[in-house]
This record gives sequence, C-alpha cells and structure tokens, in this order.
Amino acid sequence: RQGGTEGRESSPQETVKEALLFLQRWLPEADRSHLPPFFLHAHAVSSLGTRRRWPWASAVPWIVYLNDVLPPFSLTEPREDFRLNASVVQYFDSLLSNHSSSLKSTGDVATLLNSLAWGITEPPIRFESAPPNAVNAYSPFQVMTRKAASCTGTSVFLVDSLRLCGVPARVVGVPHWNMSNETCPEGDSSPSCANHDWVEVFDTATNAWAFVDVLGDLRLNHSWFHPAMSARAQPHSRNHSIYASSYADPFQLTLLDPASYNRPGQAPSVTGYFPMVWDWGENGVRAWDVTGVYTGAG
Repeated sequence: RQGGTEGRESSPQETVKEALLFLQRWLPEADRSHLPPFFLHAHAVSSLGTRRRWPWASAVPWIVYLNDVLPPFSLTEPREDFRLNASVVQYFDSLLSNHSSSLKSTGDVATLLNSLAWGITEPPIRFESAPPNAVNAYSPFQVMTRKAASCTGTSVFLVDSLRLCGVPARVVGVPHWNMSNETCPEGDSSPSCANHDWVEVFDTATNAWAFVDVLGDLRLNHSWFHPAMSARAQPHSRNHSIYASSYADPFQLTLLDPASYNRPGQAPSVTGYFPMVWDWGENGVRAWDVTGVYTGAG
C-alpha cells in the first residue's frame, strides 16, 4: 500500500450493497428523478475502497462513515463526480501518501487538507467574499474553475475533499450572526450580521466532532469567530442558530449511533432543515442544531 499504511478488511455488514441502500434511502427528494443509479453505486464502491485503504478511515464508526463520508454532496450544490475524477483523486492520493507517516487520525488529515487542499489549482484556491445572500462558486468544480469562493463554496469544497480521503465532514453554518445593535444597526441586513459557513470533522483521536476554520487557523476548534461571535448564537431560532448538515434524518442517527451523535449541545434541528440565505425557500437539507456546542450550553 502506498505510504506504508495498513488498511483492514471490512466486516461482513460493511458492503457496497449496504452503503448503496443507505444512499438511496436518504436521497433528497429533489435528486430522485435525475441522479442515475450508477452515480450512487460508483461513490459507494469508491468510498468503501478508501475505508479499507487508510487506517484513519477504518477507525471511523460505521454509521458516521455512512452519513458523513459516503454522501457525494452536502447541500444543494450541483451534483458532480468530483470524488471520482482521476486527476482529483491523484492529487489527494499524493498528498496522503507523502504525509502518511504523520497522519494518525482524521483530525490530522483535516489539518493537512485545510493547509494543502487549495493547491489543487494554480494559483491556489482563495477566499473571495460573495454579494449578500449569494454564493459566487458552489460546487467543488465551480470553486476550482474560479479558483476562489466565499465561505460557502470553500466549505463545500473542503467537505468533499475530506470525504474523498475518508474523513467524516459536514458543512456548518449560521444564517445570521446575532450581534448587538451597535455592531449591526440594520439587524440581519447589516454586513457584520451576514451568514457564515465552516466545516466540522469527526476526529478519531477524540471520537468527537471538531470544527475547522476553513482557509484559516490550522488548529482544530480555533477560529476568528469563536467564541466572540458564535457564543452569541441562539438555539432553536431560525435566523441565529448554528446548523450542521446531515444526509440522513438526525433523529434516526441518534438511535443508530448514540455514542457518536448524542453530543452535548447538539440535537435534531427544530426547523427540520439547514437554512440557506442564498436559497431561503429550500428546506430539503437535513440538519442538526449545534448551537449549544458553540455557546457552551450543551
């Protein structure tokens, strides 16, 4: 195996068939009419191959792997074969192989990719703010083509890159920061109270979720927005809560794997979905309310 890593054989129940059934069961309604079966099957085969190959991927709890590694998209971005593209796979395979001796956990891989994933293009992908309530590049290939994106596009890109490498990852975001009248005199319409998106990963070193400051601080659980802004979020309030995306129904996940998903401060979203200011009427993305994690109320 490249880089001297040792994979492991999957247990009997960890089959392509089970992975495909999971994808099909929780596939968003909007995708059922146009995503061909081979698209999901190819991602299931590729994802299980990654799990067998890399030791950090094999250490991920199976239900977490199904929900937060296997799915080939996060929000409502255009559906692409980013994780099946030969040049993309080669780039990330080279990164992992060249650094394999220092990669002991999914958290290590997340730190590596937050530093080097952006170099997949020349010049490297950079942050570029988008107009209010809009995205300037959404899907991974759109981000690569533009070589820049706002927090939403860079978060979607990093999640897909992490999942390609066997790391459980999800998009996290707040529709509007809940700041003072002095900071945001026009309320949610003020630029300082705009939306923000970032990434969480399941770190096998701690068996817990950790957040990633996309294109920022390389330390897990460190960012410019925490705690100064995130601690002011309000749980169960559509505009000012912090949400984490989920492929499957969060309530069902708490039953299937309570150890991984019954996290203090995290609960199924009372709205039932992940609010997106660039597509406010869309309610098809399942979500957790993780506000309590960031406010310390969990």
